[in-house]
Amino acid sequence: MGSPGALEWELRLRNVPYEAQTPIQIAYKGYVLSKEYIPDFVCFEQVIVEIKALKQLTSVEEARF
Repeated sequence: MGSPGALEWELRLRNVPYEAQTPIQIAYKGYVLSKEYIPDFVCFEQVIVEIKALKQLTSVEEARF
């Protein structure tokens, strides 16, 4: 993995415990699937953080703020 991005630096500076891009097993009705989920970050061992990038905000994204 390359050098950390801005969010990873911020998590470090604020002493937020996190793991970056660690695979998570997926279970469905007690059966473990062969597919794994790889979130961008898992903070505090339970909060999943996904980063999405857009070239430009549209009115849909702006309405969310």
